[in-house]
Amino acid sequence: MIDVNVVPGMIVPTNQTAKFDLHTSKTITSITPQYPSETTVTSLGTTGTNHKLYQLTMSHLGANNITVTYGSGEKTVLQFYAIEPIDTALQRHATFMVNNQQWNVPGDIRDKVFDDWMMQTKAKRNNFAGYWGWGDDWGLTHGQFLAEKNALSPVASEVTALDNYLETAIWTNLMNGHHSDYLVPDFLMAQPNTTPTYRGYAYPHIYNTYFSMYKIAKMYPNLITYKNPKNTYLLRAYNIFKALYDGPVAYNWNTGLMGELTTPDIIKALQDEGLTTEANDIISKMATKYNNFASTTYPYGSEYNYDNTGEEAVYMLAKMNNNNTIRGKINAKTRAARGHMPVWYYYADPVTITGDNWWNFQYTTSLAGYAMDDWIRTNSTKPETEQRLSYAAKIANVSAINSGQISSDPANIGAVSWTYQANKGNYGALGLDGGPLFNGWRGMSGEADLGLFGALKVLSADVAVDPIFGLYGYGADVSLSGGAYTVTPKDGLNKRLNLITEKFSMELERDQYTAATVATVKNNVYFTLKNMMTSAAHTTKVTFTGLAAGTYDVLINNTKVSTVSAAGSGKTVVNLSIGTNATYDVKLQAATSTGPTDIAPQGTATTSFVSSWESLAGLNDGYAPTSSNDRGHPVYGNWDNPGTTQWVQYDFASARTISSTDIYWFDDDQGIDLPASYTLQYWNGTAWVNVANPSGLGIAANQYNTTTFTPVSTTKFRVNITAKAAYSTGMESWKVYGT
Repeated sequence: MIDVNVVPGMIVPTNQTAKFDLHTSKTITSITPQYPSETTVTSLGTTGTNHKLYQLTMSHLGANNITVTYGSGEKTVLQFYAIEPIDTALQRHATFMVNNQQWNVPGDIRDKVFDDWMMQTKAKRNNFAGYWGWGDDWGLTHGQFLAEKNALSPVASEVTALDNYLETAIWTNLMNGHHSDYLVPDFLMAQPNTTPTYRGYAYPHIYNTYFSMYKIAKMYPNLITYKNPKNTYLLRAYNIFKALYDGPVAYNWNTGLMGELTTPDIIKALQDEGLTTEANDIISKMATKYNNFASTTYPYGSEYNYDNTGEEAVYMLAKMNNNNTIRGKINAKTRAARGHMPVWYYYADPVTITGDNWWNFQYTTSLAGYAMDDWIRTNSTKPETEQRLSYAAKIANVSAINSGQISSDPANIGAVSWTYQANKGNYGALGLDGGPLFNGWRGMSGEADLGLFGALKVLSADVAVDPIFGLYGYGADVSLSGGAYTVTPKDGLNKRLNLITEKFSMELERDQYTAATVATVKNNVYFTLKNMMTSAAHTTKVTFTGLAAGTYDVLINNTKVSTVSAAGSGKTVVNLSIGTNATYDVKLQAATSTGPTDIAPQGTATTSFVSSWESLAGLNDGYAPTSSNDRGHPVYGNWDNPGTTQWVQYDFASARTISSTDIYWFDDDQGIDLPASYTLQYWNGTAWVNVANPSGLGIAANQYNTTTFTPVSTTKFRVNITAKAAYSTGMESWKVYGT
């Protein structure tokens, strides 16, 4: 017997290097690739107790068997699968969709629909007769993938096609007659549409497509001439979300739906746009839904009692409510339901009801993989080991993109396959529309795009110090020198970087990075930013998690542009002003100031009252607000307490000398307004005392209000905020300067 471990998994892009471990006391006599001229296998020696390590690269797309001969003529076969580079595959499929899968027949019910592609006929499916035609989880998810792909990597022609799809195929045709109640028929057909509107699973497909379109319009306002303002897309997403729970719809309150991991982002977007009522409505609905799962022994159910579809949604609810017990259960369950053997069509792959083997690479492979990925980065006690299965799940659904390994017919290059059938003896595709198999794959696009949507939500470059393989870059090349990792991303998106062992992450909102250097102690970051839209200047938000506590200078092309503070845990947000150059060098390094610095990140914030949907976390997170209604990070608010005085304070572990403060007030143009006045106090050991000689005490909007005073030595510092008669108050950010 040989115990096998592998990174990054059994599915490997051709631009990445895999490693495998043959754990055996027996002698390895030969390793023979199926395609010797297109495969390189290199011995890396033996480590630990009989862990024989090898490095592998493949250029032949599709199945690649590696035959291992060992001991006394014994053999085993490692079944790998090679795919083209992920960014190439994703773009290939997006281009194929726009060029081949979209109908352009004005006045016809099919107009602007992204239809299923059928490899057996090399044509669109063209079934619009109602039930089992275009719609449901197969038809409604093609646009969902394309929208999220363009929110991450925009192409004008794709965004135009997507905008036309939403306006004509969805809003005008599918939702005809439902522009007030926002119900979504499950299938598209000529009026009257007699297909049901009660199937809750359909709703996230549509509201997520609208939400991604909102993100595109917000981040790239000049890319195309949009058919609607950005908030129209956002409000349609919200109203469809609302209809899912308020309308005559099933599969909602007690069912985990695919694609619900976006809920916190939708809430935040509504808050950012000042749509507080709508945001609070979703928060309230999710609180009810969470309670429906919180008391269940097995919080996994969806369409079936023991299903993997619900894992992602319930994990999201548990995370919103800080329930690590449920999160841990789902992480354990989804891992247990996935293959662990070194076979490409089983490794990291869950199947429909944890048992079928004709439905390999269901959408949950990557979509529910979100739970594993998040758990590793936040709670796992053995993240380096758990990372192996998690990353394999991230990229598994990309194997469904046909780069020639599924069907070599040029007409099918760029299409996707719904599922792979692992059953022996199967010559025909099982499930909807059947047809012949293509190298074991179904010929219909089906739900493959939902799996790709899931992949887009988690794809990243991950660096881990593996207990067997040592330093390894998942979706990246990595080296260690001078106490810093140098990373070249190859994950397909080039937006997210995770140091698994060090629990550090970096994420760019709209641009990409092409290389990064990060100190292992997490106190220095350098990366090359690739401008995704050189036609206009813009702001890129970069979020760091796990940055070492301290104050940092932010430099662009070696020019200091700002200073941020990090608390050592939580998130630090940096807003970068990017011009029209193709690339920019960005650095975060220890601040050079020798005077008082912002010590707020070293303090613990408490308050007399904070609204349940607001938070103290953003007060000292280093975020630079752009306005008094900036919802780009958590804000403090104390609605509904009009005309009262509420306090917020920082507690420090030891005495600090404090001499000034900056306050950026929060004003949502609704129930929260700028304060009437405020005072500053410090704790003298027995009582709260007003600071002496305060100068400033400003209440201006859209700026920091600086107040200086006679320096005080204290372990606690407080602001007492008095509201206007009809309003409550809040803060975007509160800096405290001291030593």
